[in-house]
Amino acid sequence: MTAFTVPKSEVPELAAKDENRFTFKLKANGKVYSLPKLEFLPRESAKVIRASIGQVTEADLLRKLVEIECPDAFEAVDALEDDQAEALSTAWVDSSAVSVGESTASEAS
Repeated sequence: MTAFTVPKSEVPELAAKDENRFTFKLKANGKVYSLPKLEFLPRESAKVIRASIGQVTEADLLRKLVEIECPDAFEAVDALEDDQAEALSTAWVDSSAVSVGESTASEAS
């Protein structure tokens, strides 16, 4: 009997492509940061979303995800007021093909 060999994940490579990333600035002339669009989040971040739905605010969920996916921006994003963090979260969701709480085929696996 031949054992099945699990293929290498394409998620990290897909998440690194510019077209699969959401870019943002915290100030008009500030540094540009990026996050993978929601459909390209790695499993660790997808697990954080699933565990956090209904448990934390949208602003705090964004902060958790930024800490994982874009640690360079965490301190500045953590300092945002909740309404600013929610606006950033909304823009990120709008740039993605899925929304928080929506499953994709790769997440369901």
